Amino acid sequence: MANPDSSKRNFFSGDGSKELNSIPYSEAVSRMENSVAELCAQLDHSAEDGMNIDAWITLLEKYIAENSNRLYYSTISNYVFQMDELRFSDFLSNLGKVVDYADHTYHGSKDAKKKNLHRTIIKFYDHANLAHQQQVTFSNKRETLREDVKNEVNTMLEPKVSEINKEMTSQLVGLISIFTALSFIVFGGISSLENMVASLQGTLKDQQSVLPVLILAVAWAFCMMNLLFGFMYFVIRITHLSKPEDKNAKNAIQRYPIVFLCDYILIALFVLFGGMWFAKKNGVGKNIFDYLTEQNRSTWTFWGFVVLFIAVFAFAGWRLWRWYSPKAEQPKAKGTTEKESGKEKKKA
Repeated sequence: MANPDSSKRNFFSGDGSKELNSIPYSEAVSRMENSVAELCAQLDHSAEDGMNIDAWITLLEKYIAENSNRLYYSTISNYVFQMDELRFSDFLSNLGKVVDYADHTYHGSKDAKKKNLHRTIIKFYDHANLAHQQQVTFSNKRETLREDVKNEVNTMLEPKVSEINKEMTSQLVGLISIFTALSFIVFGGISSLENMVASLQGTLKDQQSVLPVLILAVAWAFCMMNLLFGFMYFVIRITHLSKPEDKNAKNAIQRYPIVFLCDYILIALFVLFGGMWFAKKNGVGKNIFDYLTEQNRSTWTFWGFVVLFIAVFAFAGWRLWRWYSPKAEQPKAKGTTEKESGKEKKKA
């Protein structure tokens, strides 16, 4: 089986020394890198300090002889990539002096070594320029790519960031407004309820009835609940927040069923307690009350009143449910469509 290192050593066959042909490929590459780096280092100084052209050409001739006229371009590129514009201008100026000297000395020479040396110097100069041009191009492309990415990101994110900021601002305003209003409503309501109950203590002693307190408590609860709902509704409208309602709702009862249910219960209690208090204070139906509450009729009177109360408010609740439930309208719609289709058949 052939030795894999033998094919690599063929790169250096020709004018190279026997010692070079016998060393491993990686070591030969390392030597070339060091030699080319040294050539670049001798060019990397201020142009005002002068350039020792003879020493540089001598070092290049030694490199060509040792490496079979093979110039390791990657080392030149890496060296140039590490320079800024000022360093490269001095580097290229010094190398230009070498090129001018080679053009003046070796151009048109019949000596093969001098021709080869002149050609290698030109290659060195051309590749240094090429590496610098690549560096400039890559830098420009990198900046252009960075700007393109930045613009694209700004185009995509700015509307979303603006929308998020608006939402956060509206939510913050809404939270502050809600918290402030709730503080005033709750603490003010508690204070008013406390004052109301305190003022009714004398009434309880005189009237010996809890109905006035119940009537005022129900009225207070009705006012506070609707005040809170109205405030929350207008805060949502001002802050442009999404409303917690059914999108398919066709009326106010379907949109806000909890509010109407609570109002329904409070109104029922208010009517009940108010009617009882009115009847007691004015003696309305006293004879009938005495007649109905006689010992042999009291049970039937009680249950009759319970049934009447349940029937009235059950009917009112059923009406509210009809307005709230969208399914209640479907049978009517089907019935009307069937009637219309029957009429059309008769006409036909």
